[in-house]
Amino acid sequence: PPRSTLFPYTTLFRSHKDAMAWFMSGRLKQSESRFAEALSDYQMSIKLDPNSVEVYRALVPLAFALGDTDNGLKYAQKAIELDPQDLEILRMLAEQLHEQQQLGKAAEYLTRAASSPKVKKDSAMYVMFNLQLAAIYMEMTKQDKGNTDPAVVEKAADAYIVVLDARRNPTKYNLDFQTRSNLERQPLAGYEVMGDVLMVAHRTAQAILAFEEAVKANHDHPGSLSFNLAQAYFQSKQYDQALKNLQVYLDAQLQGKGRQPYELLGRILKATGKDAELLSRVQEIAKADPRNATLQYFLADQYVASGKFKEAEELIHRVITGSCDSEGWVSLAAIYRKENNADKLLDALAKGLKGQKGTNRLDHLLVEIQDDHKLVDAIIAAGRKLQAADKSKVDFFTAYLVARLAGRAQKMDAAVEFYTQA
Repeated sequence: PPRSTLFPYTTLFRSHKDAMAWFMSGRLKQSESRFAEALSDYQMSIKLDPNSVEVYRALVPLAFALGDTDNGLKYAQKAIELDPQDLEILRMLAEQLHEQQQLGKAAEYLTRAASSPKVKKDSAMYVMFNLQLAAIYMEMTKQDKGNTDPAVVEKAADAYIVVLDARRNPTKYNLDFQTRSNLERQPLAGYEVMGDVLMVAHRTAQAILAFEEAVKANHDHPGSLSFNLAQAYFQSKQYDQALKNLQVYLDAQLQGKGRQPYELLGRILKATGKDAELLSRVQEIAKADPRNATLQYFLADQYVASGKFKEAEELIHRVITGSCDSEGWVSLAAIYRKENNADKLLDALAKGLKGQKGTNRLDHLLVEIQDDHKLVDAIIAAGRKLQAADKSKVDFFTAYLVARLAGRAQKMDAAVEFYTQA
């Protein structure tokens, strides 16, 4: 053909040849630790040949290492356009987006890597990709601060099912000793952590497996984990197993779970038609663990529910003698609210608020009280009686509570009076 028709092809060949020269120059300089110069050479190479995946594979990690993050992300995305299955670029891109707290995009690229045909589903790489995904989704739930999208929890559970299976059956995934050890050391690959997420996602069967493995790993101290296992069995409606594991926690006389274990006992008994046994059972547990204040207050609540106000009041006073235990004062307030004893109710509410604990229970109680306008009137009268007797007895907490209840009940004169006093 005429020489003129070869011109475009000749130019293209020369561009590619020059691009390879810059690339090789960059390789040489990188091997000599002349990283900034190497980066510049790689950039010259892709200007001449912007579709060379091989150059991007060298350029992307170097750009990230030198702190040129914006360009690094741009180069990585171009590399993925050219080769959507490049696992190393996908991984680096996800890591950088993770560091920049672009968690949704990071998860998207990691998911593409885990789903790639290049990744065998029985490989260590597949397991580790899923662990990284679980970590990102867990971070997303913490960012949301209780407003977590259920879909995020579902995705975390999907990832954790793979990790859990790999920890229980390492040979199935061809895990070598080092990878197994790394998994065991990873806090986010812990059986209890996985079990908690699987529970929230209602993957109950897998949650039970996770908690059972956790109990085996901590066989010398199974109490706290047994409570988790009891919750999982309850969720799966295996009430006998739930009660059996809950009893292990109760026998250990632990207190770390607060009221939850005793509330779970009530739910188990109700589900099995034995809710009438709750008071007697809690009495036995409380008798064996007299120093557990939370348990004693829970027993007092059962007395109140059974109409045994005197027994409840006596028990609470025994527990809070010599202390300012706000949970105890809130429990007393619940009794005085039932008895419509405004003077004692106001005193107990103020002491409960002052302790700054048990505030959720206190808030629920205040919502109940504010709808009882007759009782609110009596509380306002009790506050005024204290003012008349000795104004110094009306401390901030007392005045604030009267004002808050009066305001919520639309008794504005009293609200202004006591907010001013507060």
